[in-house]
Amino acid sequence: DKIVMPKVTVCIPVYGVEKYIARCVRSLFRQTLDDIEFIFVDDCTPDLSIEILKEIIEESKTLINEKKYIVRIERMPTNSGLAAVRRHGIQLATGDYITFCDSDDTIPQYAIETLYNAALESRADIVSGDMEWIFDDGSKKSIPISLPYGSDPESVYRALLHKEYSHTLCSKLFSNGLLNGFEYTTLLHATNGEDGMLFYQVLQHAKKVVHINKTIYDYYQNNQSSTHVRFKTNALNSIIQLNKIRLNTCGKIESLKDDTWVYVSSVLNELVGDGYNKDGTLKRIIHKEGMDEFINPFSMFLHYPFNIYVRTLIRRIIKPLFIRS
Repeated sequence: DKIVMPKVTVCIPVYGVEKYIARCVRSLFRQTLDDIEFIFVDDCTPDLSIEILKEIIEESKTLINEKKYIVRIERMPTNSGLAAVRRHGIQLATGDYITFCDSDDTIPQYAIETLYNAALESRADIVSGDMEWIFDDGSKKSIPISLPYGSDPESVYRALLHKEYSHTLCSKLFSNGLLNGFEYTTLLHATNGEDGMLFYQVLQHAKKVVHINKTIYDYYQNNQSSTHVRFKTNALNSIIQLNKIRLNTCGKIESLKDDTWVYVSSVLNELVGDGYNKDGTLKRIIHKEGMDEFINPFSMFLHYPFNIYVRTLIRRIIKPLFIRS
């Protein structure tokens, strides 16, 4: 018999999600598309996440066989962080396309089939959909994004810099060749900006990106997650590395140089304005990476539109005078 390769591989990192993984896995196994490969990558989780995962796989055996699913559990040799876990999953993927799902989130029943059919129809390297945030009280907020300038990398970078598009990996489908055909920088133990680090690098090799105005990812807002706590040194370093990658990709496109400069400078100045440099840690990281010009008011003046320049000065210099440490 001819071996049929999976249509799509879903990479799911697993770490510290025993409260949520059952909800996630059941949403994955309810997909309307057949021939899906699910790769769960255990990042040496210290809780019962893997035991719960194995129980659900066992109870879903009939469904898995009917849908011709391939289900794999892989384990990292040491705890390595989200970016490294995803890279491992990508390297193992045998599907024609690859997508991602965090193990504390869910996806609608139609999500993977919708992305897959759009990829086949458009022949795009990347297909994205909208995301819905779900809060602890059950309320929901739709996060629509768009590609108003076109489907080529330069146009997508412009949409990213204008905050009209998102670099989030979950809610996107990638051709396997795009992710496995090139070398990408992966930062071990990155705790912020992991999605952007990969997406900005991947995008430069894409020929076509398509967006669907339909919710295909449910992002649960966990108040204990890294997005709801103050950044530590490792997180600050991760953010700086993401912005270096941003500069090394879209920043090299002549028409986007000023937009990129303003974006990166806005991010760094916001961190300064939020008090992350009280002990000098942030500026030491910025100096080490050779990015001092992005928080220098004089060099900012050469790139910033006047209204953004004034707002940045207020955040950095005036506002801190009225906030007690």
